[in-house]
Amino acid sequence: MPLKKSSSDSPGSYKLSSNLNSVYAFRIYVHIVRRSDGTGGQSVEAVKEAISFLNNDFRPYNIYFTWDKSIDYIDSDILYNPSGDDKKASYVRECV
Repeated sequence: MPLKKSSSDSPGSYKLSSNLNSVYAFRIYVHIVRRSDGTGGQSVEAVKEAISFLNNDFRPYNIYFTWDKSIDYIDSDILYNPSGDDKKASYVRECV
């Protein structure tokens, strides 16, 4: 669904135009951050539930999310433990 600028809303806000004849599907890629030893992070059940919520919320607009059940696990204490310091941001920039 194309985004249309809304004149009645605040600047920078957009609304989905309603063309209910079209169906849109988006592939979801899942990345789960865990501790370096592989513990912690979201469960597969939590991921399934989140995608289900997305589908329920966007179904009226004919937007659906699909997931191939694969998960990219990122095992890193630096990324798992939010500290608010610049070390984490530097680490992420180095990995990209």
